[in-house]
Amino acid sequence: MKSFIKKMTTPRFNRYNVGQKYAEHVDFFRQEGIQTDWSFTLFLTDDYEGGELVIDGTKVKLPRGDMILHPSGQLHEVLPVTKGTRTAAIGWAESYVSDVHERDILTKLAVELNKGDNVNLSYVYNNLLRKWSK
Repeated sequence: MKSFIKKMTTPRFNRYNVGQKYAEHVDFFRQEGIQTDWSFTLFLTDDYEGGELVIDGTKVKLPRGDMILHPSGQLHEVLPVTKGTRTAAIGWAESYVSDVHERDILTKLAVELNKGDNVNLSYVYNNLLRKWSK
């Protein structure tokens, strides 16, 4: 899904040692004065066991240096670390298009636009982006 990032917070760093976790939650609506449409996790270590990020029931554990971006309103948690230390940078971003369903529509339109030149589809995409951007 396209993100249409407008602003981002300053990254925060977290570290989970053996037995530590973060219970299932959704992120706060505002951080550092911006609306949190997106949440990100940048994995800084990968030599640990457990500690998976779970987003809406899907386990995510990426290699060091990879990042995942997901809607802040999705349920997510960090499972207990069973070996080693899990370190990550986390943060939030505001989108020009705050409604997740509108972002989904624009993403689908962008996919179709990438398949070929279509002036009418371009018209619809760009004018919806204008209408839905804040």
